[in-house]
Amino acid sequence: MSKDRVSTGVRAAIALALVAGSALLAACNTVSGAGQDLKDASEATKKAITGDDSKSTTEKKE
Repeated sequence: MSKDRVSTGVRAAIALALVAGSALLAACNTVSGAGQDLKDASEATKKAITGDDSKSTTEKKE
């Protein structure tokens, strides 16, 4: 393998970082929105792990 070539792992890491960065920028326009997105993602992960189907604490109750 030549020294000019970038390994597949490095290319994959760069691609993943670009996709994640793009998704973050597209998902929220403010710092507050980013915080809400992270909170929602963590609650969804917690529900998936525990199997809890109850309403989120961030959702408004009617």
